[in-house]
Amino acid sequence: MKRAGGGTADPRRAQPGDIGRRVAGRRQLLGLSRRDLADRAGIAPEYVDYVESSSGAVDTAVLTRLAAALGASAGELLGGAPEVPPGHAPSAAPPGLEDLPEEECWAKLVPGGIGRIALSTGSGPVVMPVNYRIHDGTVVYRTGTGSTPASAAGNRVAFEVDHIDEVLRGGWSVLVSGLAVRVDDPEAVDTHRQGDPDPRAGGERDVWIGIAPSAVTGRTITLPSGAPPGGGPERSGVEMQAAVGDHIIIEGTRPGTTRREGEIVALHHTDGSPPYDVRWSDTGHVAVVVPGPDAHVRHYPHSGAEEATAPDTRKSKGFHLFAN
Repeated sequence: MKRAGGGTADPRRAQPGDIGRRVAGRRQLLGLSRRDLADRAGIAPEYVDYVESSSGAVDTAVLTRLAAALGASAGELLGGAPEVPPGHAPSAAPPGLEDLPEEECWAKLVPGGIGRIALSTGSGPVVMPVNYRIHDGTVVYRTGTGSTPASAAGNRVAFEVDHIDEVLRGGWSVLVSGLAVRVDDPEAVDTHRQGDPDPRAGGERDVWIGIAPSAVTGRTITLPSGAPPGGGPERSGVEMQAAVGDHIIIEGTRPGTTRREGEIVALHHTDGSPPYDVRWSDTGHVAVVVPGPDAHVRHYPHSGAEEATAPDTRKSKGFHLFAN
């Protein structure tokens, strides 16, 4: 299968997080080897090794190819979910359930976002999503006059936020309980406007509700230390360290490859781990290289300045993401 190459890669980068583990988990569920996935995606097997084994950033173009090959979306690999309720994936074996310390609960609440308000109504209990922010230890959301979330004022309510990771089989939830009050004080309203929770529903939303917590609790689902998402063995990538000015040599032992040598002109990680920007001696072109098992580094003496991480050269002429 023809491998992608040539041209200049999209300089925008997908954020790392747990992308590698999500790719590995999805691949294992599909019964694919890393080489199988590389063939499907049209990328070098070494780059799949890098994605699954490194905490480094993943190029947006590569992420899109991997998602398509895995029958997923880029958003799912980034930690988002498809448009179905979470919980379809099997549980990790064996999963753990732990209580979260209150300070960790607050750390998860503070960024704000979307939570769920649970309250009693004349027709029974109701749970509704709301955009919220945290202000001075109070959960604040904005809603419309006469709406169900507005009727929480003057009542004890529960408020919940959570995160579910389908691929890593983990997640957490935080529950706040307390008295909901309508915020009418003009000065307080002006303060809330500065960090105004912007309701996704739009429309007139001129009622501010604050929940003063009387209790904050949380729980998290954890994986055993070092356990892979699919229950299979973890496979580590190629361990290598180099400095700018060193040479990388590809012995060409794999079918369809030839021996190549090039100078490392830039590092992507300060510890000298792959990938590297390499100027090939046979072409003079600079390429991003993720070394495979047939690669080794020839070290040379360097000054301290030369050993520093070099600037990113992804925009260099001749950039080739999928070099062997």
